[in-house]
Amino acid sequence: MGECLYIQFWKEEMPFIKKTISSGKNNQKVIDIENLQSYSHDGNRKTLRFRITIQNGIATTKTNSAIARDLVSVINDDPQISVISKGKTIVINLLNGDTLNVSLD
Repeated sequence: MGECLYIQFWKEEMPFIKKTISSGKNNQKVIDIENLQSYSHDGNRKTLRFRITIQNGIATTKTNSAIARDLVSVINDDPQISVISKGKTIVINLLNGDTLNVSLD
């Protein structure tokens, strides 16, 4: 499977993520799972899940999921995220394969 399959998908979701971080309030969004899966040729996945933590502007994940890795890459390449998340801890989860949850501590 190729790398960076989900970069464009996550770039399209960045306005929601940035707005949530800037607002300082937790938020959820149902994403178009068919659109997300259309970037992948892996039809074996029944549920897509991950957890990403952003601390002081740097995103990390413990999962080896391409979906999560690509979101970490998009976040870390975005200079605005670095500024608006400085001094904060943010957790981004994909729950039940279609709910993107952004939580601020």
